[in-house]
Amino acid sequence: MVRGHAKAEAKEAAAKRAAGGKGSGKSQLGEARETALRQFKCQKCMIGIPSYKSLILHWESKHPKDPIPPESSF
Repeated sequence: MVRGHAKAEAKEAAAKRAAGGKGSGKSQLGEARETALRQFKCQKCMIGIPSYKSLILHWESKHPKDPIPPESSF
């Protein structure tokens, strides 16, 4: 039975890839995005925001009654 042998080989190869794969499995793009989002944090809801301008937009839409903190407070 030819397929049975190929299936067993495929299972072994898949197990090797899963066990000894490269790195942590995260892409470089994901790591860059995470570091960009850590630059500013909303003091009310603790969400990561990449820039102060984006923080202002977030603050105006999510926390309109509260005053916007100055950039120096971050």
